[in-house]
Amino acid sequence: MDAEVYDRAEQLFRGLLWRIRQQPLEAAVAAFVEQLRLATAVQTSADEALEKLYRRVRGQVLEQLASTAGARRRRMLETLISPLPPPLGFDFHCDAGLGGLSRWLRAAGYDAAFWPDIDDDDLLRKMIGSGGILLSSDTRLFDRGVLASGAVAGLLVPVSLTKRQQLAFVRAELDLPLKPPRCMACGGRFIKVDKESVRERIPPRTYSLARRLLSLWPLPAPVLERNPLAANCGSIRPIGAGSA
Repeated sequence: MDAEVYDRAEQLFRGLLWRIRQQPLEAAVAAFVEQLRLATAVQTSADEALEKLYRRVRGQVLEQLASTAGARRRRMLETLISPLPPPLGFDFHCDAGLGGLSRWLRAAGYDAAFWPDIDDDDLLRKMIGSGGILLSSDTRLFDRGVLASGAVAGLLVPVSLTKRQQLAFVRAELDLPLKPPRCMACGGRFIKVDKESVRERIPPRTYSLARRLLSLWPLPAPVLERNPLAANCGSIRPIGAGSA
């Protein structure tokens, strides 16, 4: 199973299962990803296996959410929670008050979007049908029907916390493990490169101290088309002064 399918499955199952506050969340997500891996071993198409498993998990989530909802809310849930697995997008969507948190989530290995200039209605419209989770400190936003019902996956982050405390809170609530860090500026993934290949792009001191470097992995065109905010910023950083 290739990395993009794995990332997409992890993102989708986390978003679905968080709607019903599944605990422990990460173990449940990992169990479904493992089911997908086993299914792809005997099926020719990973997309077909993912769609089949997504439909099953979505059905279970809808059943639980709808068990205490009226007919109108049931129809809303069935309409707004995508019947087909959405394409790979951002793991988290941070509203205008959580720009710092978006950077720390990237450092923890997650693809986090920051929306500094967007009103609530537009943000919620962007979230509908998304596989990601909305993060906000706006208590009024969580009174909206799409969030209160579970049609959109979201987590209210206490406004009193510092940026690092916000990260600790989100990791604890969503049972998030640390993953290889992404660029804090753009969310791009790093790969190891020989320093000679990027000599003209780094300061002389960095070149002299570092034996190897991390450079951002070039994003394929389909990813950029789906997520224009995902274009990487060209960062390069040392693995460590004198590191092997």
